[in-house]
Amino acid sequence: MAKLGKAFLLGATGLVAVAASAQVAPPVDTNAGLAAATADVLPGDIIVTARKVSERLQDAPVAITAFTAADIKSARIEGIADVAKLTPGLVFTPLFGRQNQLPIIRGAAQTLGPLNVGVFLDGIYLSGKGSVDLELNDLERIEVVEGPQSALYGRNTFAGAINYITKRPSDTWGGSVEATGGDHGLFKTTASISGPVSDTIRVRLGGYYRRFDGFYTSAIDGGRVDFDKDYGLTGTIELRPTERLTATLRATYTNNNDGQPPSSVIRNNFAPGTPAGSSIPGVFTPTRNLIFLGRVPAIPTNGVTVNTVALPFQLGSFGDREKTVRVNGTLAYDFDGVTLTSLTSYDRRHAEYTYDGDNTICDRAAAAKTSASRSRRRTRSGSRNTRCLRTTASTATSARNCDCRRRASTGSTGSSASISTITAR
Repeated sequence: MAKLGKAFLLGATGLVAVAASAQVAPPVDTNAGLAAATADVLPGDIIVTARKVSERLQDAPVAITAFTAADIKSARIEGIADVAKLTPGLVFTPLFGRQNQLPIIRGAAQTLGPLNVGVFLDGIYLSGKGSVDLELNDLERIEVVEGPQSALYGRNTFAGAINYITKRPSDTWGGSVEATGGDHGLFKTTASISGPVSDTIRVRLGGYYRRFDGFYTSAIDGGRVDFDKDYGLTGTIELRPTERLTATLRATYTNNNDGQPPSSVIRNNFAPGTPAGSSIPGVFTPTRNLIFLGRVPAIPTNGVTVNTVALPFQLGSFGDREKTVRVNGTLAYDFDGVTLTSLTSYDRRHAEYTYDGDNTICDRAAAAKTSASRSRRRTRSGSRNTRCLRTTASTATSARNCDCRRRASTGSTGSSASISTITAR
């Protein structure tokens, strides 16, 4: 009934571009290409590299919204939802939790299939809808580029691109520690330290921990619904054996344990009839309300109609559990104004997603006698084979005397797989 999805991504690319690092002017960088490109930069100017070259934000002939490290800290930007609130033309919709994130630029929504907004971390493309909502810590800059960007970023950037650039190791030792607390059990802490190990090696280490009890509780069993408990570690090593060659290795590990997305059912109350395609002439003709008439009521914080307590036969609890490992390496060689850059990455994401998908409140009938028949079938999803177990049941009690649960497990980043079970008893 439960299935773990694994996905792998290994890629290497070679790019020719003017080396860049975005920051508030005047920039401090020993790279000759960047110094030449920003010789006339005034204090307060922001240098961006959205077009693979270093240029002032106001000189770029495309629509770019950029956030510096100071902007990220002052605006408390911690995720893509915060970026969307401050970016004109960008809307972020978390449809069903972390597994189905949907950034939308200029109204070009892509609800099915791959995203049409590419999300990049240090130049590495993050594939899959479950990979785009990162915990944004220790960033140097965020860039949102609107409009088709396929010429520079490749496929899946028809609507635009979002670039996250992490902070590089510093020339002097320093660090930071920050803690945040709030209502509903919110607690978050971040820490980082950076400095030189020798004349040619610099390092940077960072981590975070976040806990949130959620806003909603279940109307069925009183359990927490939209909670989350996450932590992550990051390490960066930068090697500069010569003034021209720079090699960077960055590794990240994150562990996410989230609850279900809060949802509730509001039943129709008007126009009774038979839904199209639901009847069998002469055998079964259901009648139900087809329209909701009136003002849609608000959902109270304790009125979410999802189950949160796992049944004995379930493998794991309700929610989203993910473990992600990312390793990327960058080689950059400066040819007096033109820099040859090589990007290599390895991503592995292990995810299990369990949710109550029918949103119905069912009364358990202890005396109900149920006979079930099961059928198995094999299906193919993407490049993976999955088994789907379907359970049907007949009972003398009404359809409301049941306990309906739904379980799904998905894996992303290159391939996907799903398995679901519906049980009535």
